[in-house]
Amino acid sequence: MRKIKEKLELTAPAGGMEQLITAVNAGADSVYMGYKKFGARAYADNFDMNQLKRAVKYAHGNGVKIYLTINTLIKDCEIRELLDFLREYAGICTDGLIIQDFCIYKIVKDIFHGIPLHASTQINLHNLDSLRFIKRLGFKRVIPARELTLDEIKTLCGENMPEVEIFVHGSQCYSYSGNCYFSSFIGGRSGNRGRCTQPCRMKYRMLEKTDGNSRYITNSGYILSKSDLCLIKFLPEIAESGVDALKIEGRMKSREYVGIVTKIYRKYIDLYYSNPREYSVEENDIYKLAQIFSRELGKGYIKEKHPGEIISAEKSGSIGNFIGRVYKVFNYKNKGKIRKTIYIRSKRKINKGDIIEIWTKKGNYRKNIGKIEEVERRDKKYIYSVEVDSSSNILKKDRVFKYLDKSLNDEASELFKYDIKKIDGREIKKNRIKINEDVLRKYTDRFLAGDACKTSEQFKKKLILKSRIYNKDFLDCSIRNGVKNIIYSGISELINKNSLKSNVIKSIKKYDKEEDIKICVDTPQIIYDDNFKSIKKIIMEFIDEGIKNFRVSNPGVLEFLMEINRDKKQDIGVYLGAGLNLFNTIAVEFFDDLINEFLILMGIELSPELNLKEICGIISNISTGREVLKGKKPEFSIFAHGYIKIMNSRYKLEFITGKKKGGRFFIEDRKGYRFPVTSDYSGNMIIFNSKKFCTIFNLDKISENKVESLIIDSKFYNKSDFGKILKSYRESVNILFDEGIKEYKNLIPYLKNNSLFSNYSKGHLFRGVE
Repeated sequence: MRKIKEKLELTAPAGGMEQLITAVNAGADSVYMGYKKFGARAYADNFDMNQLKRAVKYAHGNGVKIYLTINTLIKDCEIRELLDFLREYAGICTDGLIIQDFCIYKIVKDIFHGIPLHASTQINLHNLDSLRFIKRLGFKRVIPARELTLDEIKTLCGENMPEVEIFVHGSQCYSYSGNCYFSSFIGGRSGNRGRCTQPCRMKYRMLEKTDGNSRYITNSGYILSKSDLCLIKFLPEIAESGVDALKIEGRMKSREYVGIVTKIYRKYIDLYYSNPREYSVEENDIYKLAQIFSRELGKGYIKEKHPGEIISAEKSGSIGNFIGRVYKVFNYKNKGKIRKTIYIRSKRKINKGDIIEIWTKKGNYRKNIGKIEEVERRDKKYIYSVEVDSSSNILKKDRVFKYLDKSLNDEASELFKYDIKKIDGREIKKNRIKINEDVLRKYTDRFLAGDACKTSEQFKKKLILKSRIYNKDFLDCSIRNGVKNIIYSGISELINKNSLKSNVIKSIKKYDKEEDIKICVDTPQIIYDDNFKSIKKIIMEFIDEGIKNFRVSNPGVLEFLMEINRDKKQDIGVYLGAGLNLFNTIAVEFFDDLINEFLILMGIELSPELNLKEICGIISNISTGREVLKGKKPEFSIFAHGYIKIMNSRYKLEFITGKKKGGRFFIEDRKGYRFPVTSDYSGNMIIFNSKKFCTIFNLDKISENKVESLIIDSKFYNKSDFGKILKSYRESVNILFDEGIKEYKNLIPYLKNNSLFSNYSKGHLFRGVE
């Protein structure tokens, strides 16, 4: 483990200028904030260029650093605007950029070298090899996945590793960041582009299908809504783990939230360093943290890999604090009108200007307190009477919550004063960087506004079909139906199963040696260090048997393959999976440059959030926009048929179903759409889109837009149905390319009544995301 940092850095959120001023005045060491574009919180106020100048001046004048979040995925059509923005911003602030897209990494390294880069949590870094990958690239800091225990965090804080910054307070996404397409596929608004509609905060119910029958396992509830994170009680352990910085979530939150949460964490960081042996947290400060805005407060994953209590199923918004129950309900007539007074027994004071919320069996009733009478005090509790609407459904013993505490909001407002200065009067000075104007000009000239894609009416190259299978029994099914390019996605199931592993490797080796058959071994997207040792061993066993093509969706796997093949003695081929979210030409070129130094870049799956026009533009740019490719041009694939994964969560399905094995489960939304749910090898819960993805009726358009291969996924299909799907795609492709578009158009209407090809989605191929 590295040397423990002298003092933890506290980094606070700012969705606008008011939040920034409040964060600085509350004691933040650094503030992270976004530009009007290119940030993962598009619905926050964010900053325009003039506001950025004002914000940097204010923060730097008070000794506070600014980290700018440019952590969305960038479209090719936005690159020129991004370059113009970075050129101007580099003259204002060089404290650090928080990024997700490797396009921005390459731009900064090529043009604005010297600006520190922080790897966003949306890159989903959660193992030591992935940090080695980031270190290789020269990132200064990593914000790893939130789904890490303290022991797992300690492993990442190794000697000579990048700085580590962890979230310690605020909202938690249900899915691993960067791995969620739920909002995107149901509403066209991408979380990876900062426009998440938060479908995980909606109500769902779980159902099970058995023998053609369905039964609901849960009532409608917020079964995907995580509680809010609060790690203030664990600050001593975190400080001793090697972590460098603590991050508060909340760029969508109010200035009051930013002020109170930052102030309290500042208090306890200072308290720990002044007297670590006497560290304890006052109950009233926990009350304030819960009150200012929170769902149920919890410790996240800090102590447990799969915490069952992390879900807050009763309510998805802020609940405030539970303060007591309704003691008595009194109905009476006054001047001919029916009136209702309730009596509340509360453990906390209720004052004028507060808002209370009473949870009834027929919904929640919210009351702004204007007039309230304290009846008595007894056993450190207060009894109040308050008049409520006569039509309210309040009953005796209903729970009462303090939804808003006026005195706490008043305390927060004191932090919003522009003229407050930090006591030590420190000032941060900007590091000057030299901009490579020649390279900037080349980038700018290349990405002129306009359509880079030129579609072709001629079908010069037949589409390649690939089957993605999850066990060796589907190998023969694929080949028998004319599909000879196979992605074997069962490697994660081979952990600690030596007999099965041996049979699988033998089967794959047997087929891989046959003429024209190409087999690629898929590697998991989520791999924690306790499983990585086994995964590496399995990869090496495949390589030793001559099976050397791997699909990669985890930066740690890529780092491992590059490390074992530094001398390029093995012809290891890599297909980059869609989980890496490759979204633009520059990101593709970055990986092409990097990988071909050590390996062979065989193919690329672009992000499933791109439309065909955007895909075509990237392929066109790669084909014509570079003087030299380090290797051969990679093959570009898209997901073409099957159920696409939209969420991946470190939460066990059995917590909801009560079953450790067996069963076929779905979550159902309020519109009746049913999303298949399953688990991966490590117990993570995976949610798939409610409709199958199908492209068989659009093969002509796909080919015109230069896509080279189609992936057909076997998940949730039996061998018979999967064989029929493969055969239908093979025949359709053959007719389209051998006989022409007219014959293809005559064939496909016969498939529309087939259940294997009905009730489908075309995803984003013809729409894209905002």
